[in-house]
Order: sequence, then structure tokens, then C-alpha cells
Amino acid sequence: MLARAKEIYAYREMVYNLVRRDLHGRY
Repeated sequence: MLARAKEIYAYREMVYNLVRRDLHGRY
């Protein structure tokens, strides 16, 4: 359970970083 939560958190953080980088490159 904890490992899965950690995996989901890492995935969400990765997506957030990608989105933030995309927004930064756009504006």
C-alpha cells in the first residue's frame, strides 16, 4: 500500500514537472 502511494506520488510529481516546464516554455 505504502509503496503504491509512493509510486503514485512520484508519477504525479513527474507530470507536474512536465506541465510546469511546458507552461514555462510557452509563456
